Amino acid sequence: MRLWHKDLINVLPEQQLLSQWKDCCTITKNIAVNGTPNHILVNPVMDYPIEKDFCMYCLEVIDELGDRDLLNRRSINNWINNINNATNDNAVESNGSFFRIKHFDRNYKIFYNWHNENYLTQCYYNLQEQHDRGGISDEDWDGINNKYNRLIILSEEKMANVIIEANKNKIISIIKEIRSMK
Repeated sequence: MRLWHKDLINVLPEQQLLSQWKDCCTITKNIAVNGTPNHILVNPVMDYPIEKDFCMYCLEVIDELGDRDLLNRRSINNWINNINNATNDNAVESNGSFFRIKHFDRNYKIFYNWHNENYLTQCYYNLQEQHDRGGISDEDWDGINNKYNRLIILSEEKMANVIIEANKNKIISIIKEIRSMK
């Protein structure tokens, strides 16, 4: 059981996406019944507000299932009941034909300290192993690999910009010094 890095949800192969939804439902039920998922790879979910981070993560999975016509309304209704039992504040409102997450914010950084670059790389290598063993097609792997590389490049560009900004005055001074030598 695991929660794939949030930025990989939209490139997960169908089997991994369906398994992710099953894991989301199991985690939700375990939290509702036992107060914890009680699994080493997903226990960090308890370090964040369930009604916000976990609900929004599950919404990302639901959205992707919907985009691929893989939604099962019954499992969503079960998830809604369990998440509301887990949060004790009816974090998800439903009238049977649609649902709404109370604390929804598209700009909120879910699992901000957990779903970081290190975790992205761990998930990437886990998926690569599945590909290497024939569990993920070459076509699906290409999608995962391309997305991972785009995310890492963006991360490296951000890091370079932070370093440049932090050393801006020093860089300007060095450039002036070099120019004065000419």
